[in-house]
Amino acid sequence: MFIIFTGRIDSYGQDVPKDGDPAAGGMRVDQPLTLRHLEGHLRGEIGIGVYPTYHDANGVLWASWGCCDIDTGDWTEAYQLATALRAMGMVPHIERSRSKGWHIWIFPETDVEAWEMRRALKVAYAAIELPAKEANPKSEQLKPGQVGNYVRLPYKGFMVGGFDEMRARQCFMVGWDAKNEGFPIGATDWLYEFDSSFLTNTNTIKDWAKRYVEPPRKHIVNLEGLDEPETAALVSKLPGDLKLFVQNGPINDRSAGLVALGHKLRQQKYTAKEIYSVLSVADAVWGSKYGSRPDGDKWLIDIVERCVQ
Repeated sequence: MFIIFTGRIDSYGQDVPKDGDPAAGGMRVDQPLTLRHLEGHLRGEIGIGVYPTYHDANGVLWASWGCCDIDTGDWTEAYQLATALRAMGMVPHIERSRSKGWHIWIFPETDVEAWEMRRALKVAYAAIELPAKEANPKSEQLKPGQVGNYVRLPYKGFMVGGFDEMRARQCFMVGWDAKNEGFPIGATDWLYEFDSSFLTNTNTIKDWAKRYVEPPRKHIVNLEGLDEPETAALVSKLPGDLKLFVQNGPINDRSAGLVALGHKLRQQKYTAKEIYSVLSVADAVWGSKYGSRPDGDKWLIDIVERCVQ
């Protein structure tokens, strides 16, 4: 299992308890990832995340695996994305994640460059018209010292207390189809079955990566938000989950949080002007990451463009 999920091995992610929740947040740990950490994860003593990418001696960024995160709770999205990947000749593995969504993992025969893995995944997203905001690796290039985003390993706590198929999360699913997510399979069984048929041909990933074309932006010019009373009224009438997100903010990355919020607003049919207004409020509530910059509007407009394209 350690070998299958190995990417970067000199740093890893770790769950951080918060407000009584043992896995509310996460942090980067700049220490070697070892088999002892993996055993602690399987025993439920610690929650471990792995980074998909690493730099070689020449500075090239490689990816050991890819992972798509569907966190909307919509099985249709997960099924359609996995089906698109399968139709492209890849071998998707669906994991029921720790909350309400799913991870869709791709394990290549040999490591590929990060841009190749990301663009190949984005082809599948584009095929079903789903924003690729949670396609890992999330970056095609990273500077030395940067590690990108990690993904939590499956099977946390599997070695303790047995395996309850009705409640099991963070585990792989088998027998899934258009109507249901299938049923969970234990770590031992999944690893026992793991062989070359579980891997995706490296050239298949490379070929699809070359076919990806970045969609054109809308190039919204001089976008302005609603006036203050209209914006306040708009925020007060947001759906409950979006209103709470604006109030509380993301656990980690504020930029990713703004992008996620923008996409969710677009899915709810809000206009570009309305999305810009809500994002401006969220940015201010979360500490004015962009509002304090002279060119902050440009960055917010760029997020809106990504959401409405």
